[in-house]
Amino acid sequence: MSTTIIIPFSSLDLFASYIRPDHPHSQYQFQFRKDLNKSTMFKFVVLAVLVGLAAAQRPTQYSSPEAAAEVRSFSSDVSPDGSYRYSFETSNGIAAQEQGVGGVQAAGAASHTSPEGVPIALTYTADENGFHPEGAHLPVPPPVPEYVGRALAWIAAHPQKEEYVAKPLRF
Repeated sequence: MSTTIIIPFSSLDLFASYIRPDHPHSQYQFQFRKDLNKSTMFKFVVLAVLVGLAAAQRPTQYSSPEAAAEVRSFSSDVSPDGSYRYSFETSNGIAAQEQGVGGVQAAGAASHTSPEGVPIALTYTADENGFHPEGAHLPVPPPVPEYVGRALAWIAAHPQKEEYVAKPLRF
């Protein structure tokens, strides 16, 4: 079974020298049409350009209130001793502020409105003991069962004794 591919260019003689359509294992037969006039070629080129432009169109941008948000206020201050402070507020209700000493401690707050319309407020501190967020929207762990509390208290009152002491190895 052979498939015929028509290539509508008149200047592909170099390409034709690499193809042997008379080869017995060839599935394709190439025909070069040299009877195309300039009008047909122009239409083909214009069509190819239009298809290329259509494929390269930008995707439509969705408009939302967040897309049009503007910064209402912004302040930032960094001191030579490493302390800093910044704050900002946008027109769509996002606000944040933080102050601290770089790499040592920080404290701040952030707020915005969720997609469901619920106001979200977060306050936090970060220091040598880790990051500590607080907010009504954060999940709360369930209470510790009584038996687990008793077990933890017993373990704290009865520390495990060291049974193995490192002894020097003798060979």
